[in-house]
Amino acid sequence: MEEKKTQCESEVEIPSVPVIQFYPQLYKQRYRFVEDLVYRYEPKKVADLGCGDASLLRQLKKLSCIELLVGVDIKDEHNLEMDGYYLRPYITQRLFPRELELTIILYQGSVVERDSRLLGFDMITCIELALRVAETYSYSVEFTGVGEPPAGAESVGFCTQIGIFRKNGAKAAESCASEQREQHVYKPVVTISFPSLQQEKYFKTTVVSEVCKQVKIMRMEYLRGLKEQEEGREPSNESDPRLLAPMLWEGQLYTEAEKARIEASAKPFSVKDKFYVPLQRLPAYVRLHHLGVSEERIRSVLADSGTLSSDGSAVAIDLHDPPEPDDYSDDYPDGDDYPDGDDYPDGDDYPDGDDYPDGDVDYPDGGDDYPDGGDDYPDGGDDYPDGDDYPDCDYHPGDEPGDEPGDEPGAILIS
Repeated sequence: MEEKKTQCESEVEIPSVPVIQFYPQLYKQRYRFVEDLVYRYEPKKVADLGCGDASLLRQLKKLSCIELLVGVDIKDEHNLEMDGYYLRPYITQRLFPRELELTIILYQGSVVERDSRLLGFDMITCIELALRVAETYSYSVEFTGVGEPPAGAESVGFCTQIGIFRKNGAKAAESCASEQREQHVYKPVVTISFPSLQQEKYFKTTVVSEVCKQVKIMRMEYLRGLKEQEEGREPSNESDPRLLAPMLWEGQLYTEAEKARIEASAKPFSVKDKFYVPLQRLPAYVRLHHLGVSEERIRSVLADSGTLSSDGSAVAIDLHDPPEPDDYSDDYPDGDDYPDGDDYPDGDDYPDGDDYPDGDVDYPDGGDDYPDGGDDYPDGGDDYPDGDDYPDCDYHPGDEPGDEPGDEPGAILIS
């Protein structure tokens, strides 16, 4: 029997199957396909049916055109709440808020059930979820896909096939809406609101930050011009590279039209030790111009900041930054680096009359370098108090006799 089995196994040849690898991975290609559609059509309301772990939603929340992002999945509430954790705003999104509002909602529910809260959405995606839409609802269909087949297998088609359904006219949408009114089947589990410039506190913070940045850049340019005049040099028309850095970071190198708009506005000036930027000039700068703030709006935002001139027509700051505060005549209050007359507070390098605080050689143990009376550490027989070279039996096990077995090498537990 064994001989027949061995013979049979030797006669069977398992054909090698080539492994097809996709780069980027197919799921990333599918998400990128959806992103491209969002870039092309700029929908404001997007829903993902069968959202899974919300990976697609995490990608779509970065797109500035979307104002409402909804995910629907049948999974339990706890898992949906965990998915919602990764959809929250980043800290940087509070410092640099979106221009438009964004609300993200995760619903618990089945895609085979209707919920009227999904009416009126501009785009609905079903990634990795089979869905059929009948022609009854007046959709046009475009078939495409991602994951191109290898050479010689083109007839197989895309690895991931995609159908794009578009509504034909407004009447179809109206008829669909009339069939489904106030049917709230899904259970809302997570609702997240993102900071945006539509909210007054974030708008004011952004305006103040942008005004301060532009005023400081103008002051640096102004001081550079004064220095060139003092040195008898011709004024330079080239921007200081230090000033270009923030603009390069934000993509704010000016076009000729933007430069002309700025040059046509009132110029900054100085009086004694104060530097003034007329409010009339500030809306000419790209970011503030894009925000649509007027001179009056800037004045109202800066009213409580203490940076306005006495007549409220300009931002006023010191022409030169004040020197860094120094509480002492040198680095420390004692005439040298420490308050004792030398480098340490004891009259020499340590408070004991020699280099260390123990009154004998270098340490307080009365005869050697540590207080154990016989070696370098306080354990009375070796270098640490545990019977080996380390103090707790938990560090570097196995290095010296006396360690307890079973400790993880190099592991440190902090509690």
